[in-house]
Amino acid sequence: MPMYEFKCVKCGDVFEELIRNSKDNNEVQCPGCNSHDIERVLSSFSVSTGSSGGSLPTLGSSGGSCGGGGGFS
Repeated sequence: MPMYEFKCVKCGDVFEELIRNSKDNNEVQCPGCNSHDIERVLSSFSVSTGSSGGSLPTLGSSGGSCGGGGGFS
């Protein structure tokens, strides 16, 4: 079940909502003012970079794993 981000047109509140199917999208309301006048916004993780390489960036050769022992004191 995908999580979508919405913005209320009436009060400007931005919130997330779990949508089970396309019919639920019409039933979403703002948790701040209870308005149904909302817009779905594009989440930052959904934005395409436009690169044609087709691969994701990788971590450097220094590892980057959790628990590497180089934490803060």
